[in-house]
Amino acid sequence: MESQPFHSARQLGAVLRTARLRRGWSQTELAERADVDRPWLVKLETGRLDNPTLRRVLHVVESLGLQLSVQELAKGDSSFDLSALWSEEEDGR
Repeated sequence: MESQPFHSARQLGAVLRTARLRRGWSQTELAERADVDRPWLVKLETGRLDNPTLRRVLHVVESLGLQLSVQELAKGDSSFDLSALWSEEEDGR
């Protein structure tokens, strides 16, 4: 699956649902693989989950063989510079 940007919980849910369906898995099967409840997964896939924990979302993402990444917005769109984090990491700070 190619990179799929998303800008809302609903779009993330659609990406996860598409990945699940491409694998031929039911919601029950994915919920078991990710160690989450099926009703929780249904809400995640439909974007109706109010405040999912990142840990649980990552379990679902990893169970699907996907990875979640963060990308800096185009110049001028963000007041937070992610490149500063990378250079700190490289310097060993």
